[in-house]
Amino acid sequence: MNYFVRFESLQEWLVRNPAVAPFWGMPNRVMKTAVLSNELFDQLASGITHPNPRVRFETAHLADHLDDERSFPILLALCHDPMPKVRAEALHGLACERCNSCPLPVDGINLLIEAALHDESDKVRHRMLDTFRFHSPDPRIEQALSHIAAHDCNSDLRTKAQQALQSLKA
Repeated sequence: MNYFVRFESLQEWLVRNPAVAPFWGMPNRVMKTAVLSNELFDQLASGITHPNPRVRFETAHLADHLDDERSFPILLALCHDPMPKVRAEALHGLACERCNSCPLPVDGINLLIEAALHDESDKVRHRMLDTFRFHSPDPRIEQALSHIAAHDCNSDLRTKAQQALQSLKA
């Protein structure tokens, strides 16, 4: 029995989505001045359910860097992706104040906190703790960090949360 399943590659997907292709690998400073069409976002949304996790990750990454309100439904959908790396990128894209200049349709800090406390992947939870550093002060972040530092079963996360708390108080 052949267990090898071939997914469409990122490059093949980009060929099928010509409005997205020029943005892949584009520097952020150039992307900020580009004209963002509805066709771009329609094609980008096709990456949400793509079987190749690399396509879904790059979809989340690009949606994050486009900094347009039309990116939010894409990022929200990818917050529930089965792959931790995709979830982490989508959550970061929704919640990072440094990356977003347009208003969020959701409470980004709450999304980060929920993922930091409850995601099944330690890698996602680590990434959320890293993203806390890019936020304005918020008592909910300090509460979440205190909870993780005191109660998390992962010692690396406890240590990272303790360090983050110390830097908040410094």
